Amino acid sequence: MNNLENPRRVEPASPDAFDAQNPEFTNSAGKDFSHNEKLQTEFEFIKDMIYEHLAHEHKVNEGNNGVIFKITRQLESESLGENAEVQDYAGKLLKVGDYKDLEKEAQNQQKAYDIIAKAILDGANPDSFAKIPQVYFFDTFNADDSLKSHLQEEGVNIPSDNKVGVFLMDWIEGKDLATKLFTEALERKQSPYLETIDKDNFNMLHSAVGIEFSFAKPGGKATREGERIFEKRKVESENEQRLYKFLQKDGFIFPKDTLDKVKNTIKLLADSGLSLWDSHARNIMASEDYSDVYLIDFAPQKEVIGEDATVLDPYTLTRNLEPLSMSREDLEREELAKKFKDFDTDYQRRVKNSVWVEKRVNRYSNTESLLKDLNYYIINVTDIDLEEYLFVLINSVETSKVTVLEAEEILNKALASNPPHWKLEKINLAIKKVSS
Repeated sequence: MNNLENPRRVEPASPDAFDAQNPEFTNSAGKDFSHNEKLQTEFEFIKDMIYEHLAHEHKVNEGNNGVIFKITRQLESESLGENAEVQDYAGKLLKVGDYKDLEKEAQNQQKAYDIIAKAILDGANPDSFAKIPQVYFFDTFNADDSLKSHLQEEGVNIPSDNKVGVFLMDWIEGKDLATKLFTEALERKQSPYLETIDKDNFNMLHSAVGIEFSFAKPGGKATREGERIFEKRKVESENEQRLYKFLQKDGFIFPKDTLDKVKNTIKLLADSGLSLWDSHARNIMASEDYSDVYLIDFAPQKEVIGEDATVLDPYTLTRNLEPLSMSREDLEREELAKKFKDFDTDYQRRVKNSVWVEKRVNRYSNTESLLKDLNYYIINVTDIDLEEYLFVLINSVETSKVTVLEAEEILNKALASNPPHWKLEKINLAIKKVSS
């Protein structure tokens, strides 16, 4: 029986009860440790410590399946007599929620931890991966009226049987990416909300960012839970992209090494049979300088949103962050390469159309009339037809009706005519195509 007034203060001979992982406790729900006095003592110590914390402390974060607390403990050392010293043991992260959901999540998280550990043991570079918080303890509590009331105030969903699951894992010194990037954006925008909100309160932070960057609100007409969550994530992703574009324009660069670690980890887990379904910005934690990065929240998708779930792309976040990890020069080069690829794709589609070739290219009986038209229209056309004439010119070069030098002369004349930006861009793409 847990006693809040006089919680048990067991002093374990080793820090196994809190500071080191005991595999016996990774999933201790329903286990009986009475046959082993040391395990029983440590197990009861942890449960009392957790119960005391949950009854009085406040949450620090939220996840899909539960609410997150930070738990630390000062324990007296084994030094005898009056010289006993108080030591701070490392903090831990404590997640609380429906025991059925949390048990599966804890199992998935420990599986992820084991996958990364095995890869490193087999010779992989540990710096190539994000870290996974190790699961130290999982068990259930029957919430009495006092505990139930406090946990509900903290946002914990208490099942009808009053049985809550708890799992203890490594504490991560850092913040989730959404909090870090939202704060970065508000600071760069010199938002007045920074003076009025608690930056550690994500709801307040999200509201401020939503106002400053005109975030859309999730809506839609979906009736099934899986589709509603899909729509919600889609809107959130679009909102984040708007924010990332601002950061990108303002010169912020997300560390590429950090992004690569996340991508490598998601891939390794997927290749090992553990696909992440919800890799949004709040499920990735990073240290202040982004050098240490962690993946959290391993809730199984179908258990959360049902068998009819619309599967979410685990790479959505890393794909959205990719542009933020590039310098402005790299981004400009990538954007140009994409525009050229799109331009060339449109050109290839045209020349494969025999009707277009006959109508646009073969109608000219001689090179002189072809060059005359191209000289005039490429310089003077002011609408979408410009691309048609550029494609005719490119095809004429490829079919040897016009030389590269003749084509470049026409295009350079067009550049010299001081065309608008949209036209300048198309002409430069044509020059690149002709010269390639």
